[in-house]
Amino acid sequence: MRAFYVKHFDKFGDFQYDGSDMVTWFSNYMKDSQTKRDRGDLSDMFGRYALQYGGKSAPFGCGHDAVYITGKGNLSVEAFAEMVDSTVTNPGSLQLIQDYLPNAYNMFFDMLKGMI
Repeated sequence: MRAFYVKHFDKFGDFQYDGSDMVTWFSNYMKDSQTKRDRGDLSDMFGRYALQYGGKSAPFGCGHDAVYITGKGNLSVEAFAEMVDSTVTNPGSLQLIQDYLPNAYNMFFDMLKGMI
């Protein structure tokens, strides 16, 4: 989470990373700044990390239960599903994924190109 914060610190305004609960802070930031529809896909994708570091499996107010997100292979399946969903149906969600997980989205897009 610290590495994620450092990479995106310019998006977080006055927040100073000081070892406090980054998951809680980031969750509140997303809830306050994004619609539930737009943050839902990203919430699902962050679920396992939020559970591991903050004890919450639905970090931005939506997501799956802990049993699902910790299941073998479910994180990659979930990421693929959410990227398909955002690409096809939700430009706001797609923008968040591209902003916060650009490498993952580029890898997803390369996979799609390989399928055609």
